[in-house]
Amino acid sequence: MNRRPDISVAAKNDPSIPELLDHLQQMQRRVVAEAILSARRSFWLRRAENFRAALPRQTDWHGSEGLASVRARRDRLKAIIAACEAAAEVALWQDDGGSDDV
Repeated sequence: MNRRPDISVAAKNDPSIPELLDHLQQMQRRVVAEAILSARRSFWLRRAENFRAALPRQTDWHGSEGLASVRARRDRLKAIIAACEAAAEVALWQDDGGSDDV
């Protein structure tokens, strides 16, 4: 006969309620900070630049990757760059590209 363990008793390693609340507050702060950053125009322009830097170049070594695969990757990256630039245009916070301190 299989008996279910008693889950009403906390194990020694279980976090306490104050520890859980502290962890939840830290997570909430990170979520809010990320939301603020992603609402900034400079965030999306920087993301576009990062993806632009990842575009394949003719001088890159592509190994055994075929030309069609390189072109498909380039097209995907260009679509992502366009999406980032579009997000920058409609960003809630049209900042000047300064610091990302939140």
